[in-house]
Amino acid sequence: MIEMKLMLALRGIGIAMMLAGVWIFTIHRIRLSRWVTATGRVVQMKPSRNPRRSRALRPVVEFLVAGSGKRLRFTDATATWPPRYKPGDRATVIYPPKDPSSAYVSDATLSWRFPTSLVGMGMIVTMLSFASVETSQ
Repeated sequence: MIEMKLMLALRGIGIAMMLAGVWIFTIHRIRLSRWVTATGRVVQMKPSRNPRRSRALRPVVEFLVAGSGKRLRFTDATATWPPRYKPGDRATVIYPPKDPSSAYVSDATLSWRFPTSLVGMGMIVTMLSFASVETSQ
């Protein structure tokens, strides 16, 4: 009886992970369709704020705001090692039309990597819960 409850709990966790992955991906796609996209230029690289990732670097990107022609500069939140960009590289910037200061670098692989991982892990957990029930019977 306890094994069955555990398997049902695992199944629920797996399904919840899959639904969360789909939800995150959908929200991101909706955001992309409503926000403004611009091409920015990486002007420098800054070290990560996290002391454990001391070698990781974050790009500082400059771009023109659509309509106003105002030039904005921001530091992206994502730090990587090795760095994805170097000064002078182009970067795709995405921002809400009413708040260009909330811009971030839009990376295609980062936008689907986390939701896909959640869905994949959820599928594994769900399949294992079904396999465990069958082997215990």
